Amino acid sequence: MTRLGQAQNVFVPLDLLILTRAMFLAEHVVRILDPDFQLLETLQSKAPGILEAAMKQADWTSTINRLKLDAADAARDLPSMLSTWVQQLAREGGLGLSVHVLELKAPNEHIDRSANRLVLALITSSLFASGLLLMRLSTGPRVFGEIPFFAV
Repeated sequence: MTRLGQAQNVFVPLDLLILTRAMFLAEHVVRILDPDFQLLETLQSKAPGILEAAMKQADWTSTINRLKLDAADAARDLPSMLSTWVQQLAREGGLGLSVHVLELKAPNEHIDRSANRLVLALITSSLFASGLLLMRLSTGPRVFGEIPFFAV
């Protein structure tokens, strides 16, 4: 996707690449578990209900009141911040601006690290779920008196 976009001067944000990679990995794992499952169709069918429920639960009046308070605080603090900035400029003797450029790692490193974390999370959660299922079994040797050995 990024190679096709680069030819047309279209750049995909790194966060979107990581999200897309995570979605592809999740869909791959789900397809292994259930080949007939359609992740995108399921998400599209569930999304309107989830959004509607979230909008109903949102307390817009408290959010708007909080935004009003934040804007009033910013307006109150603005003159003192400008005064401090102007005084600092006067002490330094001019409008010297400094720009710091952060060296970013290659996008592949971020994607690989995110993919590794996602795979580790999936493996850990599946081991946890299988341990819980094995706890329900009453067969086999027991550890600490009550816990089945295979669950541990």
